[in-house]
Amino acid sequence: MASAVQERCVWVVNGNARVSVMDVCQTWNGGCAKGAKCSQEGEQVTCTCPKGYSGDGYTCQPIDPCVSGVNSGCHEHATCTMMAPGKKKCTCKDGYVGDGLTCEVKQLPVSRCLQDNGRCHLEAKCTDLHFEDAKLGVFHVRSGDGQYKMNFTAAERACAAEGGTLATYNQLSYAQLGGFNMCAAGWLDQARVAYPTTYSNLNCGFGHVGIVDYGVRKKTETWDAFCYRMKEVTCECRPGYVGDGLSCTGNLLQVLKSTPTFSNFLTQILNCSQASVSGGQFVKRLSNLTVQSTLFVPDNNGLPENQ
Repeated sequence: MASAVQERCVWVVNGNARVSVMDVCQTWNGGCAKGAKCSQEGEQVTCTCPKGYSGDGYTCQPIDPCVSGVNSGCHEHATCTMMAPGKKKCTCKDGYVGDGLTCEVKQLPVSRCLQDNGRCHLEAKCTDLHFEDAKLGVFHVRSGDGQYKMNFTAAERACAAEGGTLATYNQLSYAQLGGFNMCAAGWLDQARVAYPTTYSNLNCGFGHVGIVDYGVRKKTETWDAFCYRMKEVTCECRPGYVGDGLSCTGNLLQVLKSTPTFSNFLTQILNCSQASVSGGQFVKRLSNLTVQSTLFVPDNNGLPENQ
């Protein structure tokens, strides 16, 4: 902020001298810097730098918020970028997910099928539908009345009706990394509003790729919603086995092959099937899933005495 003395004009009317202060703010902004505010009170002129700039009003320099404080208020694993004088953006570094104010280590999707076959039967194929979906459990919900018709409470109810909850910022980030693109803003948890973009579009978020974040909003505002729901694991019995995937029953020969303690008996009957017609017919019968039979088989330790 600075001040200057104004010039005065003097003129004579009917023999009387009159003095008028020139309004120099209308000319070259009163000598103030470009964009600075020029104000005048009497002969005194004051120059004030605009918001986001520092200086005496005659010279103004943009304020870089990324050079102050500890990482300028961004998370330690985030990068600060000046977007405009006095305005910044925090972006999590590669390998991290978050809004830049908080960043967590990016977790690679882990299929639940990798642990205990997803609780499916050992003879069943496990498929984790949650990680088969590129959206990773996040989905968009819109009111039946049209776009942007739900306040925060209505958005919570809409997600609950779909068996889910409002997605978190990080859950939406993972969905965006998986390929989720939606040019429509929606509620997240904690009354935040955002939407994901996976490619640049000037008509959507001014071409920004990532999460277009509107920040925390008033809960009375109306938007769409982004919900999160953990998808299920499906179990499907392998060919030759029947069941719901949680329990699978195969033909007798398959059961023998999948039971290590019956290996000696299995060897015997397979050798027999190669040596005689009746042996071949017996193995064929064991392979028929439609045969409803009970086979009593000695385990390896009991085979010699039962042979």
